[in-house]
Amino acid sequence: MARSCPSPLQPAVLLGAPSFPNAIAWSDDNLIAVASGHLVTILRPDLPVGGPRGVIKIFPSQPLCVGLVERKGKGYGISRPWNLLSGCLLPTALYRDDKPVVRSISWSPLGMAANSGCLIAVCTSEGHVKIYRPPFCDYCAEWIEVVDITKRLYENLRCTEFRGIGIATLDIPMMDLYFHQKNASDQMDSLYKHNGKLLKEKPENHSPLISADQYASRSAMLCSLVVSWSPLLHLASEHYPVCDSFSLLAVGGKSGKISLWRFHPPVCYTIDDKDVPTTVKFAGLLHAHNSWVTTISWLLFDFDPSNPQILLASGSSDGSVKIWLADNDKLLKLSKMDQTSFSLLKEVMTLNAVPVSVLSVTVHVQYPSKILLAIGKVSGSFEIWLFDISSREFDKLGSYYAHDYVVTGLTWAFGGRFLYSCSQDNLVQSWILRENHLDEVTLNSDMPRDSSINISRDAFDSCFGVAVSPGNLVIATEIKEEYKFTKFTRGQSPELFTMGGIGL
Repeated sequence: MARSCPSPLQPAVLLGAPSFPNAIAWSDDNLIAVASGHLVTILRPDLPVGGPRGVIKIFPSQPLCVGLVERKGKGYGISRPWNLLSGCLLPTALYRDDKPVVRSISWSPLGMAANSGCLIAVCTSEGHVKIYRPPFCDYCAEWIEVVDITKRLYENLRCTEFRGIGIATLDIPMMDLYFHQKNASDQMDSLYKHNGKLLKEKPENHSPLISADQYASRSAMLCSLVVSWSPLLHLASEHYPVCDSFSLLAVGGKSGKISLWRFHPPVCYTIDDKDVPTTVKFAGLLHAHNSWVTTISWLLFDFDPSNPQILLASGSSDGSVKIWLADNDKLLKLSKMDQTSFSLLKEVMTLNAVPVSVLSVTVHVQYPSKILLAIGKVSGSFEIWLFDISSREFDKLGSYYAHDYVVTGLTWAFGGRFLYSCSQDNLVQSWILRENHLDEVTLNSDMPRDSSINISRDAFDSCFGVAVSPGNLVIATEIKEEYKFTKFTRGQSPELFTMGGIGL
């Protein structure tokens, strides 16, 4: 049977270029989000005319006051301004970015927004995380902010005066003291109001004097790098027999910790009431790594439907990769804000000189008890691991030096039969899993293009992401001085898309 040729569709125009890996994401309600500079562009691939169908604008955030650094210290009998010249404050002193861009995006499962659609989490280069919903009005393009995650985290940490996040005490649970006094099952909106009231009772100019190390530690705790939303979870247990539906948002930061947030679907769906609250609870802090958390991936493993298991994979700038297993009872109870709701299942990779850039995890379609893990690195290579969850055995299937520069996108398709990778070397590659190794599959190079545009390899700067939607394959590139999103279908084969960007 002859393979069907790609049918070109009209390109969509973007308003900026991406800067970080995984710059493109496809939602369960068929919306495409593209991290394009200071904007998140929302596209509708099902519409005949390409172009932005929604937008999220990123503005500079107000700095959060974590304390004042003492200007002078004493040493050898004289006063010296050593605190402000401390090495740990060097990144802060050199920071000059007054135009933040989008660093990471992630869609929620379907049904989390008030209109039954998806929410989107956006992390900026400033380290700020906010949640947005689609507008209810057909004539409004700008998405609406519903939750400021960074501000919620700040209010919680300030309640305890940032106890437990000092340089020497990173392993101490942060919120134990506060949550011995308050039930953690209270909704976060109530906690937020409670915290706001406490803060109002303090003088506005009240800022404690702290050391340079404390300032750096607190700033790292509030500086996020990556966001990732879990699938919709339906959990019940012996102690909690009533099934509870929710989704977890994981936010990784420079401190090496991952903050977890539990979102519940609305009680009812509406497009009339604009003030429907978003129910969110702070689910805890996981001390995942000793360096920056650079990538996070979720997997709902329901090989045993009576006991679904939730896996969290995290990668770090120190080269380590870890797999975490959730305790369903503790997730439902949320008794303390510590890391006990997740336990370390396997440290796949220990410290390595090559930072991890992207992760992708899926269930093996031929072996339902096995999991496939793809690990992309800054060096341009990626590794494939196979994990048997019943025997707890990890096997490395191989390392593949597929690219010359940073691997910016990895995604599995068709239950692990295919893997797609992209990199800053401007290449998108397709791989097929045969037994215990990958074979490269040539992508159809006859990509649909605007006949008025002559594309050369020099017109591209790099590719910044790849995402797969069920049943289709889409490729997005940025061409010359215009940012264009080119899409095409390949008959019955999957859809792939990649993001390319030019230097601004």
